[in-house]
Amino acid sequence: MEHAPAQVKIHEIGNYFLRQYLLETPLGWIALDSGYAGGFTAYKKRLSKLTPLSGIQFVLLTHAHNDHTGFLGELLQ
Repeated sequence: MEHAPAQVKIHEIGNYFLRQYLLETPLGWIALDSGYAGGFTAYKKRLSKLTPLSGIQFVLLTHAHNDHTGFLGELLQ
């Protein structure tokens, strides 16, 4: 029996300066990177247009630069 491939929607919620992505998957929402320290409030506002913060099931960091990890601690809480 063949299974249909999982559908993943990519949402760009960053701004002109910093790209931030959310993946909408059958397993839940995946946040790709966080952003600079101090950017969590703006991130939550943009995120809320798609899903509540509690909807994020996974966080994937592409690499360890501060523009990708800055508010990771806040996001995980």
